[in-house]
Amino acid sequence: NNLNEPIERDLIDLESLIHTVLGELSGMTIIGKLHISVTVEAHIQFYSDTKRLKNILKNIIHNAIKYQSPTHEHPFVRIHAKTDELQAFIAVEDNGIGIPKEHVGDIFNMFFRANDMTTGSGLGLYVVKETLETLRGRVIVDSDTRTGSVFS
Repeated sequence: NNLNEPIERDLIDLESLIHTVLGELSGMTIIGKLHISVTVEAHIQFYSDTKRLKNILKNIIHNAIKYQSPTHEHPFVRIHAKTDELQAFIAVEDNGIGIPKEHVGDIFNMFFRANDMTTGSGLGLYVVKETLETLRGRVIVDSDTRTGSVFS
């Protein structure tokens, strides 16, 4: 996914796009144990770059699934999307292992990994941030090791 490619302007069906991403992640081992909910309130048509938006969603939803707490009785991932005259707002909430408060500011840095259990290149959230900036969006994170994470 080249950040320098021209930005496409596609009509986005958020619900369909989210379900496509969930389908592509359905092979993840833990996914069968999760309660996943998707709510979409599309009050107005939303245009964006399908490929870029899909990549952003895939990274964030993948992390929400991957970093579930193995001890949690009722693990969940809640995806909420809403469009209005000003913006599209998408939040991915989980009750997984969370991110230690002291690392939340670093998670979008290239190659940063928040803990030793983390596998991967440390590029996923860096790419999310860069891609969102290309689309003139932003990401907000609220996370705690006791309660999980919300990426908006």
